[in-house]
Amino acid sequence: MIHCIWVLNKSGICLAQRNYTDKEIDKVLFGGFLSAIEKFAETISAKSIDSFTMGDTKILYEIGPQIILAISVDVSDNDTEIRRKMKEVREKFLERYQDKIDRFVDTQLFDAFEKEFDLILYVDWNFEYDRKIRKGELKD
Repeated sequence: MIHCIWVLNKSGICLAQRNYTDKEIDKVLFGGFLSAIEKFAETISAKSIDSFTMGDTKILYEIGPQIILAISVDVSDNDTEIRRKMKEVREKFLERYQDKIDRFVDTQLFDAFEKEFDLILYVDWNFEYDRKIRKGELKD
C-alpha cells in the first residue's frame, strides 16, 4: 500500500505531496530528512541510496536531474511495480512543470498535481479496497 508520495526539488524543498494515510507527515521535515540521508550516503560511500526501511515501511526514491521523487510503501510491496508508478509520476510532473521547477516562488503552484498523483497511482491499484481490508471494514 502506498502511504505517501513526495516531489522535491534538488534543494530538498517539497513541491508536491499526496498522503494516502491518516498519518500527517510534515513535508518540510521530510525534505530535510531525505536531503540529510542523501548527503550522508554520498559522504560515506560516494554513492546514493535508492531506498531504506523503517519497520514495516520502506521509502523508495529516485534522484533525477531536476527533481527527487520519494514514495512511502509497505515493505511487502513490489519494488518494480512501485518504481514503474514513480516513473509515470516523474514524467507527468516534469511534462507539466519542468519550466517552473527552478524558478518557482510559491509551492502552491504545484498543489494541483495532487489529482495527477491519484490518476497515476489509482489506475491499477485499488487504495480504497486495500484500506477497507486493513481496517477490517469488508465483510465476507
